[in-house]
Amino acid sequence: MGHESGLRRCLVTVRVRFPAMCRHLALLIAISVLPSVLLFRAFDAATAPLPQPAGTVEESDLDRVRRGEKLAQAFCGSCHWKPPPEILPRKSWDFVVTWMGNLLGHEHREPPFFNLVRPEQIPQRPALSREDLESIRTYYRHAAPEHPRPQQAKPKLRDAALRFRTTKGPFELMNPPMVTLLRIDGAQGRVALGDGLANELLIFSSSGTLRERHRVNSQPIAVRFDPQGFVLTLIGDLDRDRRRGQIIRYLRQGNGYSIHPIVTGYHRISHALFEDLNGNGREDIVVSAFGDHDRGRFAWFENLGDGSYREHILIDRSGALNAVAHDFTGNGLPDLLVLLAQGRNELVLFKNRGDGQFERRQILEKFPGFGYHSLLAADIDGDAHLDLITVNGNNMEIPNAPRRSYHGIRVYRNDGRLNFEEKYFYPMHGAIQAAAADFNQNGLLDLAVISYFPDWSLDHPESFLVLDNQGDFRFTPYTLRETSNGRWMRLDTADLNGDGMPDIMLGNGLNESGVPADQLEDFRRHVARSPAVLVLLNTQSKPDRVPQP
Repeated sequence: MGHESGLRRCLVTVRVRFPAMCRHLALLIAISVLPSVLLFRAFDAATAPLPQPAGTVEESDLDRVRRGEKLAQAFCGSCHWKPPPEILPRKSWDFVVTWMGNLLGHEHREPPFFNLVRPEQIPQRPALSREDLESIRTYYRHAAPEHPRPQQAKPKLRDAALRFRTTKGPFELMNPPMVTLLRIDGAQGRVALGDGLANELLIFSSSGTLRERHRVNSQPIAVRFDPQGFVLTLIGDLDRDRRRGQIIRYLRQGNGYSIHPIVTGYHRISHALFEDLNGNGREDIVVSAFGDHDRGRFAWFENLGDGSYREHILIDRSGALNAVAHDFTGNGLPDLLVLLAQGRNELVLFKNRGDGQFERRQILEKFPGFGYHSLLAADIDGDAHLDLITVNGNNMEIPNAPRRSYHGIRVYRNDGRLNFEEKYFYPMHGAIQAAAADFNQNGLLDLAVISYFPDWSLDHPESFLVLDNQGDFRFTPYTLRETSNGRWMRLDTADLNGDGMPDIMLGNGLNESGVPADQLEDFRRHVARSPAVLVLLNTQSKPDRVPQP
């Protein structure tokens, strides 16, 4: 994006005179792979009123609007994309400008901003005058639409009742349920659940019999089973980063386990994956540590072979959501793709050059507030190249947050030469996670998707759907009425009952954080009898094969 020479000088001035501010500006938060709960105590919907600008939009002259636009480009656009005014309705920009004003030296940390800004992030010397900050506010209020923009037209949801049969299953958790981990191990006939209220890992048989209960000191978010036991990832804290993230190995010993910490005292961890990155035959660990505010990390831990690990930092900022390891470059070494939020909503590739060396390349970037949640890699078109699926739908920080038309699921085609083209978009308010499986066994991978911030005012909120792959990046959406009564936070798919067909499990995260005040009654009505876990057993038995060319 080009800039006039004067504006360039302004940007340079911002970076040179206020380097700490530049780091802090990248904070229009989009929460991690547990997005709905990472800051679920961030604000109280019943909060003090926001400070209002000196004059209404109608009273502002165009000169002030134009000046506000230039200031927004200079200060907001110096560290990330300048947020387009149309991404939020007019009334939401007062909250956002006041929030961001803290990072420009104009302190306002009363609720609901108290947990959104750390005191150390507020420059002692304001970066711009109060009048200039109000000019930015005037610009956004003038240029923003009065109401949230509607979703683009999309196909009507079809009924999946003939494809899946729902059952609540006997999986018991504390009430209200907060499922922070959900993993189906079809090969061993077991299901792992993380109880975020009790801080427990629960391992059930596939029929729901409790086999193991492990009490931990934080919310479990991921488990990886292996023949020796399992590796458990703990987020640390849901509400903020207290450097308590952990990765722990449980080695089976007789009738129990010996416990061996691998990573301790880390930023809030949102994801961990295991891959031999340097080709020495030892499995390393890639950690996405979302953290919070301006503190977090994306790093890999080199397995030294003696039970110890050495950290290698790839990105030293907050916002890492989850990563994928795959040889995208074709040199025989696994590369890393990581999705990040926190101001810079971006997808970054780290090309593996061998000997533990990586070359960084940005694949794509979206505007602040885009609300990334998770990344998935799957061969959607069957050309042997892993395509990318991104899910965005965070809607947590703004009290009584508006619905956002750009939330949803996007599929990017991989041409095998590191070019990723968006080929499909399905709008879905508050989308949080997707999983890929060939549910009808026609040779094409379908997508199952959940939402944590649907429109609760609807008779049947769009909380879950299956996108049936028709080929050529065309999908038909299906849902089940029973799924509209859950606030699903976790999703997994695998063969649960041994019939050779992939089933689906949904894990509930029932709290009222982020639910607009005018939808609270609807929300409570919908989830009144919602189970901790909903099982969707695949009843399809006659696959319709796609003719091969």
